[in-house]
Amino acid sequence: MKNLVKGTRKDWVNLGLLLTLPMIIWIGFVMIYPVIYNVWLSINNVRLITPGGGFVGFDNFVKLLVNTEFRTSFLNDFVWTSGSVFSEVPIGLGIALLLNTKTKFRRLFRTLIILPWLTPAYATVFTWKIMFMPLYGFFNYVLKIVGLIKTDIVWLATTTPINLVMLSCIIVNVWRGLPFTIVILLAGLQSINPDMYEVAEVDGASVFQEFRYITLPALKTMIAVVIILKTVWYFNYFDIVWLMTRGGPGMATEILPIEVYITAFYNFQLSQAAAISVTMFLVLAIFAVAYFRLTSKGD
Repeated sequence: MKNLVKGTRKDWVNLGLLLTLPMIIWIGFVMIYPVIYNVWLSINNVRLITPGGGFVGFDNFVKLLVNTEFRTSFLNDFVWTSGSVFSEVPIGLGIALLLNTKTKFRRLFRTLIILPWLTPAYATVFTWKIMFMPLYGFFNYVLKIVGLIKTDIVWLATTTPINLVMLSCIIVNVWRGLPFTIVILLAGLQSINPDMYEVAEVDGASVFQEFRYITLPALKTMIAVVIILKTVWYFNYFDIVWLMTRGGPGMATEILPIEVYITAFYNFQLSQAAAISVTMFLVLAIFAVAYFRLTSKGD
């Protein structure tokens, strides 16, 4: 009887492997193969329109160290990513706290907050570019009314003394990415036991003390996960900046994904572009390890 049971289990395992084999092959084709091919490109000299090339080892990576465009793009990507993440998380937490309160139209607000996330990137950028227009844009109109400016600001062309172009891109990105952060943090807030707040109120704790000693510790791991995920996404993000400025003016908003695209399809240097993307992969691998360590704790 035991042999029959064991044999049955083995048959079920074999059937499961057989049924998942097509998906495993598909994942390997669309994910693993491109990674391997990209690494192969990075250690060879391959151009898009000229024949020839061959193995060059780490020469493409050495060139990145002395490439001023790469350093500028890396710095831009750091500003873009950190500016987006560390603006979005506090704002998202504040809105999640408001949506967690018992208000009359709470369900309606929770539904509407998803709309920016559902809006296509092109429609989002098109609308915001109109709002950033110098003559008829919403922002200049409001700033003139309150008396903060007298002349129009060219938001998508001003890089000194403040890089307003990058700031504009970050504003659009934060607006579009807020719903995900709000939903995740709101779910975390709803998982906190309400009895903890009642006990704190009985002990005379203020709202700030409740937030500091109950809410933040309970959301600590979740906030860390959101920061890591958002960092990985935005470090690789292409759509918003490309549609807003195409990396300009000059290199004011040329982040690493745009640098990869321009290097590969404008300069036709596939191997150099692959070296940049491999470097990005190695940087993001650090955040991936941190993410898996956080989620494996089972908090």
